[in-house]
Order: sequence, then structure tokens, then C-alpha cells
Amino acid sequence: MSEKTFQIIESERCFRMKPDALPNHAPAIPGIYELVTFDEAQNAKVLYVAYSGKASIAQCLQDHLAGTKQPTTQDLITKHSNLYFDFVILKGPATSEDYQDALWSLTQEHKPPYNTDATVPSGRFASVKLTPA
Repeated sequence: MSEKTFQIIESERCFRMKPDALPNHAPAIPGIYELVTFDEAQNAKVLYVAYSGKASIAQCLQDHLAGTKQPTTQDLITKHSNLYFDFVILKGPATSEDYQDALWSLTQEHKPPYNTDATVPSGRFASVKLTPA
């Protein structure tokens, strides 16, 4: 097995997790999204990362806001006073296995505390790297 490098397109910044931010900033396409908080020194901490599957990133974020997807926005805000989201899209054609590998790479990098299910790689590659497109 070899190493795989995926080129990614990242959101230009983090956006506050609130209903009026979603129509303007959350993509209406599938991809990976992160729920993020910042400490007093403005250091980012990724709290949760997920692949939206066939749903859009915007719909998944709306589900967190509505409380129908765990962790709920309300649960996170009670523990973290500021909550933001960002997203990652793989450049070019991508399969669900490609997103599975990218998600695994991000969970290994950030160790998000609210990812309670074990994220596993597809097993196609010895290692996975993500680089900005």
C-alpha cells in the first residue's frame, strides 16, 4: 500500500454556528465539516468533524442546530461559549471512500473530543495526507 495525498479546498475562515450564517456560508454540497471553538488566545480547537455523506454540509449543520444530529449545537454551546463551523471539500472527483480517508486523517490530526464513534480509514492506503489545492 502506498501513501495517498488528497488536495482539499478549505473554507476561507470559520463561520459562527447560527441559523442565518448557513445560507450564505455553508455549502449545499456534500463534504466534511468541523465544529470549532476558540480559546481566549484565539487558538482553534476542533470539537467534532464529520462527513455529510449524501446530504449537504448545510443540511447537516442545520440538523445540529435543530438538535436532531449529535452533538447538538445547544449541548456544545453550554460547554463552549463560542461555536463555529468550517468545511473541507476534496478537489476533483471523489468517492465516499476518499472522504472516509480524508475524515480519518482529520480525526487523527485534531483528535476531536465529540467524535465518539471510531473513524477508520478505507484500508486502501498506508497513510493519507491532505494538502491545500
